[in-house]
Amino acid sequence: INISAPLIPMAMLIFISIAESFPKYLPESLVSLSKRFNDITFVRELTAIILAMTIGLSNVVDMVSNTIEI
Repeated sequence: INISAPLIPMAMLIFISIAESFPKYLPESLVSLSKRFNDITFVRELTAIILAMTIGLSNVVDMVSNTIEI
């Protein structure tokens, strides 16, 4: 569970990022959100940093939980 937890927000952000490419098939609100997300570089960089840190923290928690003996 610890390793897969960051995958859900990552999948959501990937979906938001590519929504701009499929305006005919997706709701206009999602497409406009995707355009805003893709236009603001700072938000994209901050999102990437947060996701990388979340994946790293998830990995550390998983390693620590596997080394603790009861």
